[in-house]
Amino acid sequence: MNDAVAPAEALPGLAAAVLAVAGHRLGGAVLAGPAGPGRDAWVAYYRELADIESAWKQVPVSVTGERLLGGLDLGATLSSGRPAFSSGLLAQAHEGVIELRMAERQSPTTCAAISAALDEQRVRVERDGLTRIEPARFVALAFDEAVDDDPPLDPALRDRLGLTLDTRLLGAEAPAGVFDADDCTKARAALDAVLVDDEAYTRVCATCDALGIGSPRAALQAIVAARALAALEGARTVSDETLATAAMLVIVMRIPGALDALAAEPAEDSPPPEPESEAREPDDAEGRDSNNDTSQSDGPRPDTVDAAEAAALPANLLASLAQLAAAQRKRTATGRAGARARARHRGRPVGNRPGLPSDGNRLDVSATLKAAAPLQRLRGQRRGANVAVRADDLRVRVFQQRRRTTTIFVVDASGSAAIQRLAETK
Repeated sequence: MNDAVAPAEALPGLAAAVLAVAGHRLGGAVLAGPAGPGRDAWVAYYRELADIESAWKQVPVSVTGERLLGGLDLGATLSSGRPAFSSGLLAQAHEGVIELRMAERQSPTTCAAISAALDEQRVRVERDGLTRIEPARFVALAFDEAVDDDPPLDPALRDRLGLTLDTRLLGAEAPAGVFDADDCTKARAALDAVLVDDEAYTRVCATCDALGIGSPRAALQAIVAARALAALEGARTVSDETLATAAMLVIVMRIPGALDALAAEPAEDSPPPEPESEAREPDDAEGRDSNNDTSQSDGPRPDTVDAAEAAALPANLLASLAQLAAAQRKRTATGRAGARARARHRGRPVGNRPGLPSDGNRLDVSATLKAAAPLQRLRGQRRGANVAVRADDLRVRVFQQRRRTTTIFVVDASGSAAIQRLAETK
């Protein structure tokens, strides 16, 4: 591998230090792979570097919108007789960290709320007659444990998390790093003074384009990571080596299979793969239509080698990653219908559970009164008086229904044959 690029074994320690310095400017990190002691050791190492003692919240898969964003505190409201507001997990994690365990199973609503908070760095709550805006500037750690055919992490949330780590790189102990907590504290103070020239933006954009990454966030996150690395090294400008390491952390590692490409990378002195457009015969290239040439997406793009040189990455590595990215874009996820799932709004009633009548949950009045009735004498209620109901007595209904699937037909309605294609689709 090019000497300008940090080896794969050093990436976990560098990622923890970069995230500890850049913080919410990078959004967070995705730890892809199964749970294990290595992942826990990395989280503990990052927590030490970031010097975070409080405001560390875990977001469970079953979190409700009210618990996540905040809302009416029903228990305090019943006790005081006046509306009481309760802050959600995102506001409680201000200047801290949220953990998303089994992030691939988080609901789209939860991922959308976290994505909006990462963008705006605040939480807006308008519900139950209450309006509140609270600051919510945090780092998100998403533990993506998807395997095989499991649905991946929400793309919108994934796009906002700058760093990606494969848990196969993590050992049972804390990752080896060359920076400590004091270095990260000094780097945070010097981060805004690090300068980046226009050529660095051009390089990371060329790398993203070669790999088919269309979101501009990846390039901006790579620049933020490069500035954090430069601040850790005590530099005032971003060097080529620093930019290459940042591109590895932010851009390269987000491609599925990147770790395998790193392990299978050929020797540096081996010639890079010849682009397909240059390998054709001149007569054949001139006889082809330009639209047909650009429509072929198999294999590395013609500008892969140029992008590799611009980003200071090995050409062989970037060409392999371009093939992986193209194969990943061809994969399609199909829906699954018929499986039974719990629902809040409709379906066949299957009982009740303790909970608050919010986020669409229906209050089960009969079950609530049954839960409160045996405790009336302990609460000092006399016969004939109103029933004293507390938050612990509330019961909500549980429904069950079969999942549905949606089939989407995408039809190109341009051209003279549009009517025929629409008729075939119908």
